[in-house]
Amino acid sequence: MIYTPVADPLMKSFLDVRKKLNHSPPINRFLLKSDKLRNFYTSMPLSPNLSPAEYIPTRLLNLLQTLRKHFPRHRLLLSDFSFLPDTIPGLNAPVVQTRFQNITVPCSTLLVKQGYFDIFFPTHFERLREMYEFTLDQPSEERALHEGEPPRISPLTATATSVSLGSDFFSSYLPPNRRKPADGVASASGLPIGERKSSVFSHSQFLETYAELDKTRLRNGENPLLDFYKNVKFLF
Repeated sequence: MIYTPVADPLMKSFLDVRKKLNHSPPINRFLLKSDKLRNFYTSMPLSPNLSPAEYIPTRLLNLLQTLRKHFPRHRLLLSDFSFLPDTIPGLNAPVVQTRFQNITVPCSTLLVKQGYFDIFFPTHFERLREMYEFTLDQPSEERALHEGEPPRISPLTATATSVSLGSDFFSSYLPPNRRKPADGVASASGLPIGERKSSVFSHSQFLETYAELDKTRLRNGENPLLDFYKNVKFLF
């Protein structure tokens, strides 16, 4: 591994989003708040000069940005492991494992021979939800290019009222569980409110809400859909 200053644009973009969402890096909160205390700590003999390892989901952010740019009216359903046992050290660290004589063997390092090991990461769904909603809330490239131009006339009215007035033209109240309305797109109810924000459910919560559990219950009363996958969550 080589430690270098962050130069990758996608990594910079993720770190910028994390800062705006107040997602703390894996540093002691007292050291994080004080530059003087942090400099004093790093100057002490035998003190570690690096923060704990952290694995950042850049490709996940890339997916959200692609959805925002090319599919602004999409509907998203994601499911993944929210927690994994036997991970290597570090924040959001992956499981690195292989199989030998039909036995799963976990490893303690990412530096393994390619092609012989499985490497997979858990997903922090609560942070993912905040990152997802933040990304969707960003103005489109077309809108950003036209910032500062005279407001356009709404095709829905006979007056020169700007569609960009959005919900504030009718009401100053925006429900906290709703996104900002998209310009020129009426809601299903006809009211000036946006779509419902995404939710995070555990595996059992999601299935208890949407699945037909009577059809998956065993004779002994157990239900595999609820009893298994305790470390899986949904975002929708």
